[in-house]
Amino acid sequence: MHRFSRRSFLRTSGLASGALAVGVTAAAPAAALDSLGTDKATYLGGEALKLARVWVNRDTAHLIGTFDDTHNVFDDGSVELLLWPGDLGRLVDTGLRYEITVDDLAARDRAMRTAPAAERTIAIQPGETEDGEYRTLDKFNADMQMLASENPDICELIELPMLSLEGRTIYGVMIAEDVTRRDGRPVYYNDGVHHAREWPAAEMPIMWAFDLIDSYRRATGEPERAYSSSEADPHDARMLNIVRNSRNIIIPVVNPDGYNYSRSYPIDSSFGIAGIGSGAYWRKNMRTNGTYNDFPQTAWMPSSHDAHGVDCNRNYSYRWGGNGSSASESSSTYRGTDPFSEPESQNVAFIHRTYQCVAGITHHTSGDLVLWAWGDTHDDAPDDVLLARLGFACGDYNGYRPTKSIDLYVTTGTCSDYTYGAFGSVSYTFEHAGSSFHPSYETVVPQFYAANREALMLQCELVCLEPEQRGFMHAAVAANADVTTHLTGDFDENISNTDYTYIGNPLDLTARHNCLITGRLVDADGNGVAGTVRNSKSYENPLSENNPIGQETFPEHWDAEIDTDADGRFSWAVYPTTLPAVEFAGGQETVVITLTGPDGNSVTREVYLSRGDVANLGDVIV
Repeated sequence: MHRFSRRSFLRTSGLASGALAVGVTAAAPAAALDSLGTDKATYLGGEALKLARVWVNRDTAHLIGTFDDTHNVFDDGSVELLLWPGDLGRLVDTGLRYEITVDDLAARDRAMRTAPAAERTIAIQPGETEDGEYRTLDKFNADMQMLASENPDICELIELPMLSLEGRTIYGVMIAEDVTRRDGRPVYYNDGVHHAREWPAAEMPIMWAFDLIDSYRRATGEPERAYSSSEADPHDARMLNIVRNSRNIIIPVVNPDGYNYSRSYPIDSSFGIAGIGSGAYWRKNMRTNGTYNDFPQTAWMPSSHDAHGVDCNRNYSYRWGGNGSSASESSSTYRGTDPFSEPESQNVAFIHRTYQCVAGITHHTSGDLVLWAWGDTHDDAPDDVLLARLGFACGDYNGYRPTKSIDLYVTTGTCSDYTYGAFGSVSYTFEHAGSSFHPSYETVVPQFYAANREALMLQCELVCLEPEQRGFMHAAVAANADVTTHLTGDFDENISNTDYTYIGNPLDLTARHNCLITGRLVDADGNGVAGTVRNSKSYENPLSENNPIGQETFPEHWDAEIDTDADGRFSWAVYPTTLPAVEFAGGQETVVITLTGPDGNSVTREVYLSRGDVANLGDVIV
């Protein structure tokens, strides 16, 4: 078991040194406070969901870690919370300055959805729904099955190994040219809807899937097979390179039970908390605990009255169990009983352990943010220059605020911290849709996809593709001076109390930002032979200090395998071999590479790779 040096890699959990700074508390309406008793009937009497603006800083951010956040952040660093029945009283108790900005969220969203639509200014986007409404879970699954069945050369349906708690199969797609060939092309990962109510977060990845296929068909001379438009697009050549030279794994709905529940409830209902209006705002999965809780959320769960749910995005092993998540089953940030107690997080971990997903995005709603590691400390990640420069460049395209996760508030056990912290994957959380979890589809979703398309391509090209394959070097960067500055030039930004002037190192756009293992399998006579190459590592992931299961670490591994070419050659884009926490502490780690020939004979090699390294194993006799 590897013990991590604490050195300066101190997990602050949002607490900087010095005295706790407590803001001025706004006066809460007496009637609201009077309604926050402990009687269950009072809770279920129809109190509306509210939005509150709360002022926090580095010293006080941990105080809101167990509240239901919307991810929306204001220019002065204050953040937005969704208040369920009882939360207003808890917020008052924190002593933080706050302001109730929306007294009835369902009513506000109903008014937004029924308002006259603005005149459309953009073209039809790839994968846009024909009826102008969010897909149901069945529609997501049907679309993925359709894409795979109609495009077997470039799209494969993925059935994830863990069924949901309600017995559903969780689907994804893999998109790549000659998709069934298990070679070593770099893997780019996109998922959506860890949180049930975040409907636009599912639309972004499925539209990316349609876009990849549409662009490929047009670029290869089959425009009639494109789903959205047969008209040539300026980015078709770039997308062709992505489909040809990388492998794209897309899981639109990580949390199908919760999404199905949320999506089944119309926002337009006039009912209050106990009725239909609340169901659309459900955040967690559908985990039950066998008892009837006193917390109000249990009263409207459709499948059973003892459901309390787990926040899938607090259930990952990296730094699990700390501030920024809750041990209370009734909390919107309830982290579960153990790391990976939930099938949703297990499925995402399975993908990253089985495939070397060297880059990726987990899509969320709302707030218009580009977030990167870390969520629980202000320490810089070892790859902070890469993460920040690419994050700011993505923000230049989609217009989102780029920042470290912790500069909003403290989080632990999240997906993007896990995929970066456990695998070194260049990972981001994208928060879409402003200040609403499910705004009008027609007026928001196409525009958001159009704004994010360049950012998706940029991340894939920069981290996954070879320099000569990077279309942005010839197109996007040349057309956008801000992108050029944020990738390679002088950097002077102050975002959410974080000073990024320290980023003095530009990115080399001709450099590699993943790792590569190459070689050839040969027989005793030096002739190339087909076989397999396996990349495996077992190690320990650090948990948060004082976590409820009392362990310092949690067992982790990856175990990936590819086929060589017929002549034994292989080139495999892989994770760095050293965990970021170990690298931060000055350590190094290796992986075991197992090379197996057609007769089953195997040879192992121990390999060390830092970001950008290439390990050429040469001819290996098997």
